[in-house]
Amino acid sequence: MRTLLSQDRGLSAAGFKLDSLEYDEQGRAVSRWLPPEGDVSGIGEVRLFTSDQGNIVRSETLGQKGRLITTMDYSRFIQVQGYAFPQTVITRQYLPDGLEQVEMQVHYDDVRFNISLPPNIADFKLPDDVQVQELEW
Repeated sequence: MRTLLSQDRGLSAAGFKLDSLEYDEQGRAVSRWLPPEGDVSGIGEVRLFTSDQGNIVRSETLGQKGRLITTMDYSRFIQVQGYAFPQTVITRQYLPDGLEQVEMQVHYDDVRFNISLPPNIADFKLPDDVQVQELEW
């Protein structure tokens, strides 16, 4: 079964380096990634937890002082066009006190990839009298 997420979630392409690989008490492979030198994001390390089926089931982002910043848990994997896809993603962002958190849960149903869009969406054109203002981000 292929997984949609690359084995390192794009960390190596972003300059992160694999520091260690261990197994936790649940038998998951835990890879520890360090940010590139000169990184100013405040990230100290990223840990990826991979199940024995090869799916990333959890990620943890820690700050430079080792404080947990964000966790993401992936579950309810289904097969979609030959790929493993998590139907539930729970993201927790921890506030500086370490106790409080903001939690977001996303649940996917009727998952499909590369579907054809209906003509009314695929061929949508702005009316001629609509003014478009470009914004800088």
